[in-house]
Amino acid sequence: MDLLAGQTQLTVINEYFAQAPPSPSQTLARRPLDPLLFLRARSQDGSTSQTEDDQPDESPVGDQAVCASGAARELLRRARKKLGQKHRQILNFFYEDKEAPRATPCHCVELPEDESVHERWLAMLEGRSAAEVPEEKLRLLVDTGTPLKQRHQLWPRWWNRGKVKADAIDIGELLKSVPDEFARTIEVDVCRTVPELLKDGDIDTLRRVLSAYAAHNQLIGYCQGMSFIAAVPLVLGFSEMQAFLCLSFVVEDICPGYHGPGLEGYLCDLSVLSALTSFMLPEIFAQLESLQVSLDMLGRDHLLTLGSRTWPLAAIARLWDVVLMEGSEALLASFLALLQMYFPSAVEPEQAKTTDEEDNLPAADCVMRFREMTRVCIANDIDELIHQTRVFLPMVRGDPAPSESQGKGTFLDWLRVEVACAH
Repeated sequence: MDLLAGQTQLTVINEYFAQAPPSPSQTLARRPLDPLLFLRARSQDGSTSQTEDDQPDESPVGDQAVCASGAARELLRRARKKLGQKHRQILNFFYEDKEAPRATPCHCVELPEDESVHERWLAMLEGRSAAEVPEEKLRLLVDTGTPLKQRHQLWPRWWNRGKVKADAIDIGELLKSVPDEFARTIEVDVCRTVPELLKDGDIDTLRRVLSAYAAHNQLIGYCQGMSFIAAVPLVLGFSEMQAFLCLSFVVEDICPGYHGPGLEGYLCDLSVLSALTSFMLPEIFAQLESLQVSLDMLGRDHLLTLGSRTWPLAAIARLWDVVLMEGSEALLASFLALLQMYFPSAVEPEQAKTTDEEDNLPAADCVMRFREMTRVCIANDIDELIHQTRVFLPMVRGDPAPSESQGKGTFLDWLRVEVACAH
């Protein structure tokens, strides 16, 4: 995608996030969850799986891909016309919004661990290391909770699949060649990144990790928001090198192109998510269109920081268990799950308004309610989120490719190419 010069959206976003958020004490009505909503909708739309007698479509994944591709192209065209390409400085809101709700000062560096979780893991491991167990046997255990000891074995196993390898990295040498423009921004950001969780020594390590990555990959360098990603492994007790490898894996594999100068990958996946929402959650998609609610405003925290800016640490770790294990597809699937769980309740007050009240910034109100419900409720709803992520994951992933260690399919990769080629 070409990089456009439009900067007007930067002002809009900064002004929006400067507003005072809804009070945490505000009552937030919840609609009962309907885990089969998208399945029923797909059935009604006739987008069920093909029978053996069906003729194969010209595309690699059939009608589902055609539907998504057409929707994605139109949505990308409209989004680019309205917003233009945004420079990564739009991410200033991660730090500039002083009143934005943060993760509860979480005492959560010591994550709560249920005894039954340990018992299940011990029974399955049978004396083996978690890193030695095939992934198909790990999924149920991971989804129901992972002890920190096992995370220290499994997370490196997953991020070592990334492009960057530890034996090719010398953090000390990299720190000698950090571009000044990145060093200045990093210095400002490290002290305001989850200060309630990071100790002084951790802050220095965070600075070194971010600076080393900026020197290692100068095409990306440092993008505001990356500090929250790098802080998670440090808070959980991983080493400096492990935090560097984790950051590299998330930025380059889980969020491909999200943090580059033009946010090309992020903008592409917003269009992909719009297309997926249109045929997996058609009722919610209609509400988004009616209220002109942007997925960028709903999903920025989740997609660009994997929840690490506002969620409590225990919920972040549970989400990361699945996303690191399953890859980029799980990140998109988890956002679809969040939409299904919280957006209907966020939009209910707008549906109850009379026509005379419709001009009262309904989109902004919905976004703030969605963000607040996600932040407040996710600690109790994390099991439901993981379950719904698993339901959406096969549909986002597409046809399985058994040779891939993550069961990687073809649909998402194909859809991303279609969206990118459209412009």
